This record gives sequence, structure tokens and C-alpha cells, in this order.
Amino acid sequence: NKFDLGIEKNSNKEKNNLKISMIKYSSPIKRGPFDKNKKSSFNFYYESGSIPVKLIHGNVNLKLVWEKLPSDINYDPLLEICFEGLNQICHPFNFLAYQTSIDLLTAINSKNKVIPLLPKLVKILREIFKSEHQNVVLKAIEITRILSDLTKEEFNKYVKLFIQSINKLASEM
Repeated sequence: NKFDLGIEKNSNKEKNNLKISMIKYSSPIKRGPFDKNKKSSFNFYYESGSIPVKLIHGNVNLKLVWEKLPSDINYDPLLEICFEGLNQICHPFNFLAYQTSIDLLTAINSKNKVIPLLPKLVKILREIFKSEHQNVVLKAIEITRILSDLTKEEFNKYVKLFIQSINKLASEM
């Protein structure tokens, strides 16, 4: 009464080279307006290869490798897409959106590329501040700080738009 796993034993006692394929099973797909993990435009663009980064998985850390230098990339609409992805709670998209946003904002000569996009970026950040997920909001606050440090006087025009969101966040935390 032997249970057959379908593995043939090597008669000359050499080490068996077994190939194991893992089948990924996922839970049923949720649909509808209450689906918190629905795909964003960031997911779509990343999965289609339109965002020029590759995710490197280490034992513990994740790392991004850019196909081009961020300073050589056109930021419109890429930076907007990355900012929209900041609302993601699913791994690895939450990491990807956050890190690509930071890399683009801190790239050489990024200020001149970011300033024309400020109205759109501010609007996206204000929406993200309404998230019910604290980690999402904290990352958005960090991105807002980096954006403010980068664009300085130009960002000051939009500070009053953030005051209401920040006051609401402060009272909830």
C-alpha cells in the first residue's frame, strides 16, 4: 500500500532533480463599490509595463530598479499615476507607488517637471488624506512633505487646501 507521488526513483542512486511547480490560488474576486482592493490605474499601468521599474525581491527588503534614470523620464502623467497608487493597500503595489513617487520627486532636476503638475498632485493627495487606512495617510503625509520641500514657494499656494484635511486627521488620530 504505497502512495504514488508520480516521482520516479533514479536507479543509479544519483541525486534526483525534482521540479516543483507552485500553482497560485487566489480568493474569489470581489466586485462592486465596496471592494477595497480594486485595481487602480497604478496597478493597470504597472502590470502593463508602462511604469519603467522592476521590483527586486530580496530575503527581507524590496528594491526598485529603474529601466531609465528617473531624471530622464517624462513626469506627465507618470507622477500622477504613482500618486494615485499611494491609495493602495495591497502588497506590493503600496510599496511600488510610494517608492516610485519618492524616486521621481528626489531625482535630479525634478523640480521643473513637478511644478506644472502641482494642481493635479495636490488634488490627488487631498483625496488620499480621506483614506480610512492609517498607513496610507502616513505615506501621503511623507510624500506631501517631500513635495513641499521640493517646490517650496509654489507649494505654499496650496497649503490652505490641506489645512482642513490635516485638522481632520489630527482630530481622528
